[in-house]
Amino acid sequence: IVSGIRDVPDLKIRVSHFPQFGKPGSHWKSVCSKFIEVKVIDYEGNELTKPGETGELVYKGPGVMAEYFRNPEVTKKSFTKDGFFKTGDIFMVKENDLIAFYDREKDIIIRGGSNISAQEIENYLLSHSKVKDAAVVSMPDDRLGEKVCAYIVPAPGEQVVLSDVTALLDEKGVAKYKWPEHIEMIDFIPRNPVGKILKNILRKDIRGKMEV
Repeated sequence: IVSGIRDVPDLKIRVSHFPQFGKPGSHWKSVCSKFIEVKVIDYEGNELTKPGETGELVYKGPGVMAEYFRNPEVTKKSFTKDGFFKTGDIFMVKENDLIAFYDREKDIIIRGGSNISAQEIENYLLSHSKVKDAAVVSMPDDRLGEKVCAYIVPAPGEQVVLSDVTALLDEKGVAKYKWPEHIEMIDFIPRNPVGKILKNILRKDIRGKMEV
């Protein structure tokens, strides 16, 4: 992307605490530049407009690059058939013409066909007094495809067990299918230099432990 991304709401201003609760979204139709088209689509490319629906945020405009240099395969994967750039960000359609960031597409956990925002569960875990840091990733499951696994850095002097996690989520009214079914204690959450969680390391770790 050469330019234009700054005209798409929440891509530049999203923070870690508003998948479902916190910042409710942005009036994107009035915030976006008149030259930028934005929509939320499902996996088949259909536009989503009903509150509660989640899909990928895509956009197009004169400031969006035309292609990846000498890489037609990546270019094809990065754009919809009608020329919208695929951001890889999952957004939720809200009431009153709002949309809000939900999670990164690659971090969504699909449990028995239901999409779970890892970031939503992480935010709940971080509200627990026993939890210093946390990351949520998928773990493979033969029956459901994926389940939820939580990596937790306990607060000093604390021990965290699965029942601590489920009790918190139950108290918050989180649907049971979103609850972690396994937790791993860890000394620190792996992050890159800018603080982004390296979830590929955690996914590889839990897969390896399950194969033993």
